Amino acid sequence: MLCNSCLRQPACLTNKLASRDRNLKSMLQRLEHCELRIVRSVTKESKLTQLLRRLRNYQTQAFHLLFATKQPK
Repeated sequence: MLCNSCLRQPACLTNKLASRDRNLKSMLQRLEHCELRIVRSVTKESKLTQLLRRLRNYQTQAFHLLFATKQPK
């Protein structure tokens, strides 16, 4: 918001714009940090999902091998 001082003194407006600029940069940095945390979480979740899928495959293979060895010949 422009005050009477901003209209009369360019330095006042410059200071307000600089302050707003710093605030916006700070918010942008926080958003980027949050984005990185989300990406890391998704990556970890993806890796865990892959490991779980592999574990299920091994479990299925072990189950099949167990019954294959127990079948009468």
